[in-house]
Amino acid sequence: MPSQIVDTLPFRYTLAFAFFIMVAVIFGLGHVYLFTYQALETQAKNQIAAEIAIFRDNPTLANQQANQQAGQQTGQQVGATTLKIWAHDLSKPLPDSLRQQLLNHPQKLYQPHDFFTTPQHTNIKPGMIVGAVSLPVAPDAGYTAHTAPHHTESLLLIALPVDNKPLLRTLLYTLFYLVISIFLLMVVYSYMIGLRSQQKIKTIDSAARDIMAGNLDKRIPIYRHDRDEYSQLAKTLNAMLDKISALMKSTKQVNNHIAHDLRSPLNRLRSRMEIALLNVRDPVDYQNALADSIADCDSLLQTFNALLLIGNLESGARHYHLKPLDLHPLLQDLADLYSAVAEEKNHQFSDQISPHLTVLGHPDLLAQAIGNLLENAMKYTPEGGEISLQALPRGEFALIRITDNGPGIPAQMRDNVFDSFTRLDEARSLPGTGLGMSIVRAVIQAHHASIQLSDNQPGLCVEIRLRLRH
Repeated sequence: MPSQIVDTLPFRYTLAFAFFIMVAVIFGLGHVYLFTYQALETQAKNQIAAEIAIFRDNPTLANQQANQQAGQQTGQQVGATTLKIWAHDLSKPLPDSLRQQLLNHPQKLYQPHDFFTTPQHTNIKPGMIVGAVSLPVAPDAGYTAHTAPHHTESLLLIALPVDNKPLLRTLLYTLFYLVISIFLLMVVYSYMIGLRSQQKIKTIDSAARDIMAGNLDKRIPIYRHDRDEYSQLAKTLNAMLDKISALMKSTKQVNNHIAHDLRSPLNRLRSRMEIALLNVRDPVDYQNALADSIADCDSLLQTFNALLLIGNLESGARHYHLKPLDLHPLLQDLADLYSAVAEEKNHQFSDQISPHLTVLGHPDLLAQAIGNLLENAMKYTPEGGEISLQALPRGEFALIRITDNGPGIPAQMRDNVFDSFTRLDEARSLPGTGLGMSIVRAVIQAHHASIQLSDNQPGLCVEIRLRLRH
């Protein structure tokens, strides 16, 4: 389990982010450490500068302290300084740390005698340290030194012990433990994120394996309080599975309908041939049998062609080039054709087609789709009914409306009539394959248009909207 969590992308990404956070924290805390160190150094230098100002403004005080404490330790201090060196007789050896600082002084101020070990009397010369007074200091204290002109023939040097090591050591340890604590917290947080992610993925993986095993009704569980990306992914996958399940059921129904619709004409064809072979008949009887057989074959071919057209349109396997098309001549030809059919069936047919309705379309496909709708209106409208075809501009769209005053379609069935082989109960006795409306929907979708069925009170109203091309 831990190795699986470590291998998850959320754990790796979070840990990588934690690494960059740690680098930023170390960089920031390092600046804090340096700032603190520099602040302490600045404070010590300011104290030394204050001491120098005191003795520079009052040379008598410096001479009095130097002469009074020459050769001995002094208990008098000025300000925060605990070590002072003046240009007077040397009375005591200097501490090693300060002596090293003086030896390394960039101005190399020293006297030719054994200045740092044995007290000496010497003549005062410009720019030289010729004497010192040393006050008690801690043996391991560090020093911050500063030199400045005191008299015309002497140099004043003041040194302040800077014992900042404990404070800086404490600060350094604090920063170190803080960095380690932040790193450990980030590792634990990364592990928790990886664990949560792995649990989500495991749930999805388990559901997917059940579906692969044949449990097609299995879905990924979704909890109400979960609103993360995994829940959104689960919702999308469940919706996809529902769609696939619906398509599989639809395919199964289509297969059943195909088997049923193909079996009837094939049985008629076989029976007709068997009857023709039983006895010797007149040539006219054979011709009639062959004509009926050809009609059955045409019905089968019509079904196969319709299924092939629907499949090509829905899958995009065949590309139908859409080009600018004026609907007026196309719809007017259909109106002239079906007005003659309506007259034969004693229907009242009317049309209202506006000119200059240019859309992107395929003339043959649109003619077949609108022709199917007009054929349905002719077929299901009782004798003496009214049928109309209209094409009007509506804003950015061309509206094609086909109405009749027949029995119409119940509201609960209007979405189902577009499914393949779907036929209403009252239409089962009439000829047809149940694929006409499926072709209409496939053609409309291929044109990126919309179709809507509504009640014409009485009858059916079909509206198709195609975007106009200006």
